[in-house]
Amino acid sequence: MLAQALLEKRLAEASTESKLRERYAATREQLGRREVHVRQLLVRLPPSADEQARAQAQSRMNGLFARLAGGEPFEKVARESSEDPSTAARGGDLGPVLEGQVDDVFFEEAARLAKGERSRPFATPYGLYLLEAVEPVKQVVPSFEEARGKVEAEARRETQGRLLEELRARIPVKLYPERLGQDGASSSGVGTKDAGRGR
Repeated sequence: MLAQALLEKRLAEASTESKLRERYAATREQLGRREVHVRQLLVRLPPSADEQARAQAQSRMNGLFARLAGGEPFEKVARESSEDPSTAARGGDLGPVLEGQVDDVFFEEAARLAKGERSRPFATPYGLYLLEAVEPVKQVVPSFEEARGKVEAEARRETQGRLLEELRARIPVKLYPERLGQDGASSSGVGTKDAGRGR
């Protein structure tokens, strides 16, 4: 009970507004993530597709790639042919996407593109894609309010770890592993006899 009270006190001290703001300022750049903004063309291809379905999807994607290479605008080809209805209606515009929000292969392909540059066709578990960068990749750093939950969770985890190390160093504890799990003892090693003290 004393250790729990001490932990609560330390956690409260570590998660004050000023302490969290200090921590945010010190780790601000590390909290940043890359962001891409692309248009996409999708030809769906489930992972379980057979060779014939794969060949048909690849042939369809090659046709779309040829249309773009022939000078057709990306938005027009996406509206007419992309198999993702939500983005097709917007000319393939996916909007800004942060790293971790989409498939890793997709994100890395998008992050390689300069503004206006197009990818070559590539595959993900969801199908075949072609991308066009609307904006260059950029680093986005969240505001304190956006990052507060993550900053506070890290501060609490570190505080708890430090306190545990401190208590282990200051308070000798003898373990009896042979007694764990026997005679109704809990996983903490405290039996029912000890648990009834203080009544």
